[in-house]
Amino acid sequence: MTSANSNPRNVDARQIYAEESKRGKPVSKVRYLFARDESSSGINKVETDGNLAEQAIRDRVLTTKTGDTLFLNATLAKGGRYEPHHVSIQHKIADRRNTMKQTLMVLPDQERRARVEVTISGTDTLKNCGLDTVDDLGRTSFRTLTKGLLNFKLPMIEPWQHLLDDAQTQMRTRGVHGIDLRMRALELEKREAQRRSGAKLPRKTEREGMALQDWQEMNGAIGAALDELTRRWRSFSFR
Repeated sequence: MTSANSNPRNVDARQIYAEESKRGKPVSKVRYLFARDESSSGINKVETDGNLAEQAIRDRVLTTKTGDTLFLNATLAKGGRYEPHHVSIQHKIADRRNTMKQTLMVLPDQERRARVEVTISGTDTLKNCGLDTVDDLGRTSFRTLTKGLLNFKLPMIEPWQHLLDDAQTQMRTRGVHGIDLRMRALELEKREAQRRSGAKLPRKTEREGMALQDWQEMNGAIGAALDELTRRWRSFSFR
């Protein structure tokens, strides 16, 4: 049996949502933010969106298809479910869900909130973070532990109308993740065109997050919350 994380594509950003089946029961569906062509084969079918060095992947990311508007009552995920790092985001509009009974409590507007979960797993990954036992959580800094994993960013693009129009579309359908991937892919396309023309290639500037900058106010609020979580764990003991 093929394992869930054997396909690189499984780490890509995706929405997980419930859809009513023909029998009237909700079934879980997965929709990738950058959908592959169902008739495709080879690398475009299995390789992750992040492999922008491949032309087939750049074509997928630079698709002219606008994608679907992000669902409200769904989970946005990135990273393999059993990989060392996994991030999920929800707009929490309901609580006390019971899948078997198909019941839930819809939250009033003032109690609805964003919920971000960062999962770090795997024996080696946790050891590299200095975590061998649960007690070690009381001796670590959650701010340091989540560095690079829980960091909010805002998109930055050149003020050209076609880029602004595309950025607005991406924010509705793929968020800042979509803007960053497309800007990176465009940078590589430009470099490839220069290569074909025989022009001298400039220093390579394409990198993850090149179209993003830190959202300082949000990161400050998150950092303060992580510091408070650290303080609470340090006062907790199993003994």
